[in-house]
Amino acid sequence: MNSESSHDASLSLPCYRFGPYKVDPSERRLQHNGASVELTPKAFETLLLLLENRGRLLKKDHFMRSLWPDSTVEEANLAHYISELRRVLQERSPGEKFIETVPKLGYRFVGPVENVRPREAPAPEPRSEAPGAGVVREVGSGPPRFVEKGVEATPRVRKPVWILPAVLIAALVGATGWWLLWPTRESKPILVAVPFTTHPGAEFDPTFSPDGNQVAFAGLFDEKEPNAEIYVKSVGSDKPLRLTFAPELDLQPSWAPDGSYIAFIRLKDDLSTIYTIPPLGGVERKVYETKRL
Repeated sequence: MNSESSHDASLSLPCYRFGPYKVDPSERRLQHNGASVELTPKAFETLLLLLENRGRLLKKDHFMRSLWPDSTVEEANLAHYISELRRVLQERSPGEKFIETVPKLGYRFVGPVENVRPREAPAPEPRSEAPGAGVVREVGSGPPRFVEKGVEATPRVRKPVWILPAVLIAALVGATGWWLLWPTRESKPILVAVPFTTHPGAEFDPTFSPDGNQVAFAGLFDEKEPNAEIYVKSVGSDKPLRLTFAPELDLQPSWAPDGSYIAFIRLKDDLSTIYTIPPLGGVERKVYETKRL
């Protein structure tokens, strides 16, 4: 179907008028006193179905087959769009009832509905069959030229064939220079690891404080006391602060979220005990104890 026939078909669809409302199916538009009213597509289809069958009871299964022919949906979907229609219509026309509910069966559009003729399509301009009607001779200096009527005669301009290759070459040169001279092509600095502590012995389980200014770790520095203890070292200082002095093995320090204390595990025989201690030293507090498997 060509564009002219499809246009004529859309113009032949009837419009409906009820109360202050007008429904134009071809434009998919609902108007209230000439102003457009916003509706969802499915709500508009529901209204159109009611208007086409005005005064008749439409059962729910008829709505379901017409609105969702290829899907299986619940009746709650239909109730939703009926509710949307009532809300939109009654907001602008309070007190008027357009949709009637028939309990357990369906819905009916009530009230007078008027069919409105669609707008007339403009008549096409008649074509002249007179010889030479489609051509116009331009009179002026130089040889005569004949052009089609209604089409402006514009002189042809031949574009130089060298423009496109020149643009491509300039773009290639610019991209190469950008790649060679861009500052990020410079060699990146090499990251070097710097020792945080340089004490003899073993250090493990490091963990930074929430503010990043201190680190707690377990350390084994004294050969005469072969038990790991908990230490704290501030960033920029040389000597760590020893927090625990027990003969047992203290491991896995962990900072409190606010940095007010450090929790750690103490291993003794078959027991594992969790303690807390302030980061500047002080009294240990026992939190939990259990037997190791």
